[in-house]
Parts: sequence; C-alpha cells; structure tokens
Amino acid sequence: MQVLGVLNLVAYRHGCLPTMIYPATWKSNLDTPKAQREDIAAILEHMFSLNPLKLDAQVDAIAITYAAWSGLG
Repeated sequence: MQVLGVLNLVAYRHGCLPTMIYPATWKSNLDTPKAQREDIAAILEHMFSLNPLKLDAQVDAIAITYAAWSGLG
C-alpha cells in the first residue's frame, strides 16, 4: 500500500490524476470479469496477431492498456 501511495503522489505532482482500474473492469473489456490469464492471452494473441505470450504480467499490461485505450467499454 505504501508503494501505491508513492506512485499516486508522484503522478499527482506531474499533473496526472491516478485512476484505479480493478481487474474485473479491464478483464470484462475483453472477456468476462472472471476470465483467467490464459483466456486473456488467447484473445490478445488473436486480436493483434501476436506470437504466443508468456503467461505473466505482460498479458495483464497489454490487456490493461487496451482497455484504457478503448475507454474501458
């Protein structure tokens, strides 16, 4: 929680308003709110013609970025 506070403070000082995006929110933009990482990876690989993704944080990062870009549908 302390790290989150520091990140929010730094973002605020640089003129960015931090936004909390819950996993169910960005997952529901691609699949269901309870989708597993494997499901999200398969969807992203198909949407963007990607090579197989490692099932780690990069899947989450790509999915969160896509959700933010598309307006958290």
